[in-house]
Amino acid sequence: MISNNPVVANSFMKILKTFVFACLMVIANQTAQSQEDFALIEKNVNYRARGLFHDLNATKDSLILKGKEKINYISAIDESSNSVIDTYVGAKDFKFPLKTLKKGKYIFVVIQQPLQIVFVVKVLKDAVGVTEVK
Repeated sequence: MISNNPVVANSFMKILKTFVFACLMVIANQTAQSQEDFALIEKNVNYRARGLFHDLNATKDSLILKGKEKINYISAIDESSNSVIDTYVGAKDFKFPLKTLKKGKYIFVVIQQPLQIVFVVKVLKDAVGVTEVK
Protein backbone atom coordinates (compact mmCIF):
# COMPACT_ATOMS: atom_id res chain seq x y z
CA MET A 1 0.00 0.00 0.00
CA ILE A 2 0.92 3.61 -0.47
CA SER A 3 0.56 4.54 3.16
CA ASN A 4 -0.32 3.00 6.48
CA ASN A 5 -2.86 5.78 6.92
CA PRO A 6 -6.28 4.43 5.78
CA VAL A 7 -7.55 7.90 4.79
CA VAL A 8 -4.63 8.43 2.38
CA ALA A 9 -5.04 4.90 0.97
CA ASN A 10 -8.80 5.43 0.39
CA SER A 11 -8.20 8.76 -1.34
CA PHE A 12 -5.58 7.21 -3.58
CA MET A 13 -7.91 4.33 -4.53
CA LYS A 14 -10.74 6.76 -5.38
CA ILE A 15 -8.41 8.80 -7.60
CA LEU A 16 -7.11 5.63 -9.27
CA LYS A 17 -10.64 4.33 -9.95
CA THR A 18 -11.70 7.69 -11.39
CA PHE A 19 -8.63 7.80 -13.63
CA VAL A 20 -9.17 4.24 -14.94
CA PHE A 21 -12.87 4.97 -15.58
CA ALA A 22 -12.02 8.17 -17.50
CA CYS A 23 -9.46 6.31 -19.63
CA LEU A 24 -12.00 3.60 -20.49
CA MET A 25 -14.59 6.22 -21.48
CA VAL A 26 -12.11 7.96 -23.80
CA ILE A 27 -11.18 4.66 -25.46
CA ALA A 28 -14.85 3.66 -25.88
CA ASN A 29 -15.70 7.05 -27.43
CA GLN A 30 -12.83 6.84 -29.94
CA THR A 31 -13.82 3.30 -30.91
CA ALA A 32 -17.45 4.33 -31.47
CA GLN A 33 -16.48 7.31 -33.62
CA SER A 34 -14.00 5.35 -35.72
CA GLN A 35 -16.63 2.72 -36.57
CA GLU A 36 -19.15 5.24 -37.91
CA ASP A 37 -19.80 4.59 -41.60
CA PHE A 38 -18.93 7.23 -44.18
CA ALA A 39 -21.29 5.83 -46.81
CA LEU A 40 -23.78 3.05 -47.54
CA ILE A 41 -24.51 1.26 -50.79
CA GLU A 42 -27.80 -0.13 -52.06
CA LYS A 43 -26.62 -2.77 -54.51
CA ASN A 44 -28.39 -3.81 -57.67
CA VAL A 45 -29.50 -7.38 -56.96
CA ASN A 46 -30.78 -8.10 -60.47
CA TYR A 47 -29.23 -11.29 -61.84
CA ARG A 48 -27.99 -9.36 -64.89
CA ALA A 49 -25.91 -7.16 -62.60
CA ARG A 50 -23.93 -10.08 -61.20
CA GLY A 51 -21.19 -9.48 -63.77
CA LEU A 52 -20.28 -6.26 -61.96
CA PHE A 53 -18.87 -6.32 -58.44
CA HIS A 54 -19.95 -3.03 -56.88
CA ASP A 55 -19.24 -2.39 -53.23
CA LEU A 56 -17.51 -0.03 -50.82
CA ASN A 57 -13.99 -0.58 -49.54
CA ALA A 58 -13.34 -1.54 -45.89
CA THR A 59 -13.32 2.10 -44.71
CA LYS A 60 -16.45 2.79 -46.79
CA ASP A 61 -15.00 5.93 -48.34
CA SER A 62 -14.42 4.58 -51.87
CA LEU A 63 -16.59 2.82 -54.41
CA ILE A 64 -14.95 -0.30 -55.88
CA LEU A 65 -16.09 -1.56 -59.28
CA LYS A 66 -14.81 -4.79 -60.86
CA GLY A 67 -16.36 -6.18 -64.00
CA LYS A 68 -16.08 -9.50 -65.75
CA GLU A 69 -16.33 -7.38 -68.89
CA LYS A 70 -14.88 -3.94 -69.55
CA ILE A 71 -16.62 -1.04 -67.79
CA ASN A 72 -17.28 1.59 -70.46
CA TYR A 73 -18.67 4.54 -68.52
CA ILE A 74 -19.67 5.52 -65.02
CA SER A 75 -21.99 8.39 -64.24
CA ALA A 76 -23.78 9.60 -61.16
CA ILE A 77 -26.32 12.24 -60.24
CA ASP A 78 -27.21 13.75 -56.88
CA GLU A 79 -30.65 14.38 -55.38
CA SER A 80 -31.00 17.58 -57.43
CA SER A 81 -30.26 15.72 -60.69
CA ASN A 82 -26.86 17.42 -60.99
CA SER A 83 -24.20 15.29 -62.65
CA VAL A 84 -21.36 14.64 -60.22
CA ILE A 85 -19.40 12.13 -62.28
CA ASP A 86 -19.47 11.29 -65.97
CA THR A 87 -16.33 9.40 -66.84
CA TYR A 88 -15.09 7.02 -69.51
CA VAL A 89 -13.42 4.08 -67.74
CA GLY A 90 -12.37 1.60 -70.44
CA ALA A 91 -11.10 -0.97 -67.92
CA LYS A 92 -12.38 -3.89 -65.85
CA ASP A 93 -11.59 -2.18 -62.52
CA PHE A 94 -12.40 1.30 -61.22
CA LYS A 95 -12.14 3.00 -57.83
CA PHE A 96 -14.02 6.22 -57.08
CA PRO A 97 -13.26 8.24 -53.90
CA LEU A 98 -16.56 9.09 -52.22
CA LYS A 99 -14.91 11.79 -50.10
CA THR A 100 -15.18 14.06 -53.14
CA LEU A 101 -18.97 14.03 -52.72
CA LYS A 102 -21.12 16.00 -50.31
CA LYS A 103 -23.50 14.35 -47.89
CA GLY A 104 -26.54 12.97 -49.74
CA LYS A 105 -27.96 10.30 -52.02
CA TYR A 106 -26.36 9.52 -55.39
CA ILE A 107 -27.63 7.34 -58.22
CA PHE A 108 -24.81 5.62 -60.10
CA VAL A 109 -25.09 4.15 -63.58
CA VAL A 110 -22.33 1.84 -64.79
CA ILE A 111 -22.38 0.99 -68.48
CA GLN A 112 -21.04 -2.37 -69.58
CA GLN A 113 -22.26 -2.69 -73.16
CA PRO A 114 -25.11 -3.53 -73.60
CA LEU A 115 -26.03 -3.34 -69.88
CA GLN A 116 -26.69 -0.30 -67.72
CA ILE A 117 -26.36 -1.24 -64.04
CA VAL A 118 -27.98 1.19 -61.62
CA PHE A 119 -27.38 1.38 -57.86
CA VAL A 120 -27.50 3.92 -55.04
CA VAL A 121 -24.78 5.24 -52.75
CA LYS A 122 -25.68 7.32 -49.70
CA VAL A 123 -22.90 9.52 -48.35
CA LEU A 124 -23.70 9.91 -44.65
CA LYS A 125 -21.36 12.77 -43.79
CA ASP A 126 -19.25 15.44 -45.43
CA ALA A 127 -15.52 14.84 -45.61
CA VAL A 128 -13.53 17.40 -43.66
CA GLY A 129 -12.07 20.12 -45.88
CA VAL A 130 -13.54 18.83 -49.16
CA THR A 131 -15.44 21.01 -51.58
CA GLU A 132 -17.87 19.74 -54.21
CA VAL A 133 -16.35 18.39 -57.41
CA LYS A 134 -18.07 19.31 -60.68
